[in-house]
Amino acid sequence: MYESALLLLVQVSNQEGAEEMKKIIYILIVAIFSFILASETGLFEALFMFFLLGIVPGTQIVIPANIMLLMISAVICIILFYQTARTILHNILSRHAIQQKSTNNSRLPKQRFSEI
Repeated sequence: MYESALLLLVQVSNQEGAEEMKKIIYILIVAIFSFILASETGLFEALFMFFLLGIVPGTQIVIPANIMLLMISAVICIILFYQTARTILHNILSRHAIQQKSTNNSRLPKQRFSEI
């Protein structure tokens, strides 16, 4: 994201670059505001207490370490499965698009007399 912001700083001269820059500035403002709000309300502390100690925020319930380990492992497996499935699907679709384009090009009539 930082690289795209730096590239857009260079491209501000054209209208499309200016629109993208405005969009990135709005996103940064919302992200900074959300970070400040989360840190002031204690949300980060509650998340750290939950992930590190298993204390459910707002209650006196403590989740055992083995259950926390299983939950975090399940989340990691789901994320890895999702990313792998996206990558495989992208590869299949790109191969299909390349194959479709090559078959369409082979069906076109040959261009003759392009140069006189």
